[in-house]
Amino acid sequence: FGSYKKYVQHLEDKTAQHEYCWLFHGPGGQQGFQKIVEEGRGFDDDFRSMTFAAYGQGHHFALDFRLADFFAEGRSQHEPKKTRRVFLCRVAAGKPFDAERLFPYVPDKPKSGRTNEEWTEKMEEFNKSKPEGHDNSWIGDDRALIVGKGEMVYVDYIVEYTSTKLAGNPYVDPLMKEIRKIPRPRF
Repeated sequence: FGSYKKYVQHLEDKTAQHEYCWLFHGPGGQQGFQKIVEEGRGFDDDFRSMTFAAYGQGHHFALDFRLADFFAEGRSQHEPKKTRRVFLCRVAAGKPFDAERLFPYVPDKPKSGRTNEEWTEKMEEFNKSKPEGHDNSWIGDDRALIVGKGEMVYVDYIVEYTSTKLAGNPYVDPLMKEIRKIPRPRF
């Protein structure tokens, strides 16, 4: 919590844009849960993928539980009756910008048909070109927030549950149209 509090103080001193919001995060299974909670590493920046992140590198958060559930055990992974975990986090929103997908979406093509090297190069370019004063980005028509730095997040609650199946794929209809959007803070 100390690094989160320090970052919020930095926002207060720098921009007065220190609003926080409550958002869900699917940790990607037991390994993600262990690193974030049990090892006490929080949202360590080492967890961010450098070989694939459609909208840029960072930690992804959503207002809609179904989107976080999709990633609770890894992308679209589900085992009925297995305990699943989703975090309810306090997120220092800062001043997000609107992110575009790094490469156009190609149906039925993993990583949009691009190599890990192409994604890494594109993400490095993206990280260098963020607008001044912006660490976070909005994606998917405000359905998710990508947080650029781990200290912007604090896990307040761990939601443990079981389910018989996923609510669906939040990236295709009909669920994509139903996903709740994050209200943008007013600055």
